[in-house]
Amino acid sequence: MLRPLHLLRARDPGLLVTRRSVRVTLVGCLVFYSCRYGVGDTVMATYAIFGAVAMGVLAHVPGPPSRRARTLLAAVPAGWVLVTAGTLLAVDTWSAAGGMLVLGFAVAYAAVGGPRLVGLATGLHLFYMLSCFPPYSPETLVSRLIGLTLGVALMAAGEVLVWPDPSPTRYEQRLADTMEHVARYLKSAADVLNGRPPRPERVNHLRQATAERAEALRPLHIPAAERPASAGRHDQAVTRAASALRFVWGLSTRLLPPPGTSPPHNPDAARLLCQQADALDHAARSLTVSEARPPSLDALDDAITAFEAARTQACDRLLSQGMGTEALHSSAVALGIARGTHSLVTAVRIAVRASVPPDLTPAGERPGPFWYAYEPAWRLWWVRFTRSLTPRSVYFQSALRIAAALAVARLIAGGLDLSHGFWTLLATLTLMRTSAADTRTALRPALIGTLGGALVAAFLLALVGPRPDVYAALLPLAMLVSFVVGPILGLAWMQGLLTIVIAILFSQVASAGWQLAETRFFDVLIGGLTGTAMGLLAWPRGGGGEMRRAIATSLLASSAAAREAAPVLIGAASSQETLPRARHVLFLAEASYAQFQTERHDPRMAGIDWQAALMTAQQMVEGAETLVERCRYGWPVPGHQAVASLEAVACRVETECADLAEDMCKGRSSPPSPVDGVPKVLDSAGIPVANVGSSRQQLQLVDVLVWLTGLLDDLARIRVPDESASPTLAQTIAMRTFSG
Repeated sequence: MLRPLHLLRARDPGLLVTRRSVRVTLVGCLVFYSCRYGVGDTVMATYAIFGAVAMGVLAHVPGPPSRRARTLLAAVPAGWVLVTAGTLLAVDTWSAAGGMLVLGFAVAYAAVGGPRLVGLATGLHLFYMLSCFPPYSPETLVSRLIGLTLGVALMAAGEVLVWPDPSPTRYEQRLADTMEHVARYLKSAADVLNGRPPRPERVNHLRQATAERAEALRPLHIPAAERPASAGRHDQAVTRAASALRFVWGLSTRLLPPPGTSPPHNPDAARLLCQQADALDHAARSLTVSEARPPSLDALDDAITAFEAARTQACDRLLSQGMGTEALHSSAVALGIARGTHSLVTAVRIAVRASVPPDLTPAGERPGPFWYAYEPAWRLWWVRFTRSLTPRSVYFQSALRIAAALAVARLIAGGLDLSHGFWTLLATLTLMRTSAADTRTALRPALIGTLGGALVAAFLLALVGPRPDVYAALLPLAMLVSFVVGPILGLAWMQGLLTIVIAILFSQVASAGWQLAETRFFDVLIGGLTGTAMGLLAWPRGGGGEMRRAIATSLLASSAAAREAAPVLIGAASSQETLPRARHVLFLAEASYAQFQTERHDPRMAGIDWQAALMTAQQMVEGAETLVERCRYGWPVPGHQAVASLEAVACRVETECADLAEDMCKGRSSPPSPVDGVPKVLDSAGIPVANVGSSRQQLQLVDVLVWLTGLLDDLARIRVPDESASPTLAQTIAMRTFSG
């Protein structure tokens, strides 16, 4: 007994699949037996057990048990609409197929609203599919709705009462843990800048631990159902906070010089870093402790203002002594960290429903980065759904692909007059993947499993005959084994065992012979082939194919925003459309990357770190927003050599993005440009700033250069790294800077 239990725990960590299977079996059998043998209504019994199975097996709703239960109950009205529509449209094949196309698209497209709607989509599809097949009997609508309500409601109760799952680790907890580690690293960096460096091994250990936690925040390492991806204000704010934290951490890694070089003495920057570390700790507590108050934005503003004043005085002193900008490098990085922390704290305050300052984004650049804090909830959902209503959205593509496949399958089932055409649509829905290659891969084991299950079911039906009492006794065991073993051992086992369960179930609803198993196999075959054919016709490359174009477009749009930031700083007019466009294409790119994570990866795409590319685009947008918002002083000498140098570096960033985007679209992986190819202006010891203008403008130039050179480093890391590569651009500048 111990060995099978040990194997089960190894294959099913936390026994999550087993828990769900026990709940579905208990609830499904309870409602089915009550309606079938207690009430004597086979229609009600069928819809009751399918309601429980749809919401318990096909639907994967994230969150703790109580939240999942509320989500299932909230889905009941949608189920009523779908069952009613299917019952009325079952009058003929064409109306049923048309309804499948429209409602199938609507249900699948609802996935754009976030993980909870994604989890419900497959289960909701089942309600229309089950009701849109003959016989056309509107008089049974009440029984159908009662059965559906019983099945879903008891399934919701089972989520809380029957061996509930442990609550998953909240994304906010992961984010807060990373914040605390970044805060500790900033304090260590502050000690270094204060001339009190801790032991190198301690700094290295802290840096590695923080990097691991930052890496764990990548969507690749977080289950899709646990990501804050809904259109709600809280999830958008948490996502923004995570983006700002990545921005802060990326700058933090540039604070300290490479080993063997002397760090600068910069007590003002050290003081600012300690203040930002305290703000991060405070923000982390407010995310995880309901009673904790979020940090004050006024305090952060005061700290930034005081630091800028001290830095201006230091700049005057350095330039009066004839020194270059190398001593100001760490100050520029520290100020960038402070501005990123300000964005992070603003997002955290939105997430915990604290007050935020009014939106000061210029009219031409709206919506701003925190636009969702000032809009009603319905507006947030409206924007989310309309933003993705484009053929370039993977949500739109997937919804249209699924709806078209289900509509065609319904036409085929009606045209061939299949006795159990519902199974054809169910096979199409469950076997279709987001790419044609994945669908073809799933078809073979599904058919093998279904054939094996059909043979066993045929033998069982022939052996037992018309004995409903025997099938009633076998149903709980068959359901439990199917729902436990199938997900653990794979698709072939799942289809085979499910075929046996369906045979046992339908033998209690109507008399059935061994031919029922044969029908099941051919229905699955037709449904699988229909899904495969539609997958080949509609966006066959899935999320991976769209992701190439989406991330390439995002890099181009984000680099245009970065490129435009430099002319804006010297008084040039903004197009007023670059930043909003960059945010929009970034949203589409993030969606395509999320879908890409669910697919088999093409080896030809392994030469690019796609998450790093997406994060670099985010860094460009974040930096452009911050610089354009805070640096609006203009340059009195537009033709100055330093300004020309600034524009040259911005052009270099845009060129690198264009080259990288071209490689992405063509499936190439060229090596990154060598550091030696960077213009001489990036030698910070030679940047002429003494005659640019005021101290504030001189410091502004340094800030922008530090940001742009950091972007070039990030772009170089997107491609497959070469262990023998030269030092990164930031390291080169740091070595030149700190050597002084």
